[in-house]
Amino acid sequence: MAIPPPSRSEILALFRSFLRTARQYTDYNIREYTKRRTSDAFRRNGHISHPAAAAAAFSDGKSQLEVARRQAVVYSLYAPKGSLPLEKVLVAGLQEVQASHASFEVSLGFACAAKLEDRTSAGVAMRKRKIAADIR
Repeated sequence: MAIPPPSRSEILALFRSFLRTARQYTDYNIREYTKRRTSDAFRRNGHISHPAAAAAAFSDGKSQLEVARRQAVVYSLYAPKGSLPLEKVLVAGLQEVQASHASFEVSLGFACAAKLEDRTSAGVAMRKRKIAADIR
């Protein structure tokens, strides 16, 4: 008995499952490679019109999905647990720059506030003198 060809929704579900599985890889290169291979394979097999060939391609895709899922589990077992030393150095450097920037902003804020106060008090004194001169 002939196997019925997969429906459009089954094919799209398989495609989405491949993309979801690709997101599970921690390594950027493997993740992008899996996405690219998935897209290429579905484009390459998109023209299949014979029901038996479509069913065979679909079953092959399901078996490849299981392989990709197993590989994602294996890669997650051997993924680095913590951040890399370079990342730690970069984060520490960024925190140091942010701290020095914050202290600079505080000192700059005090200096600006003092100048503004000087201008304000000078302006008030000037206005008082002008009013006193107008009264005389």
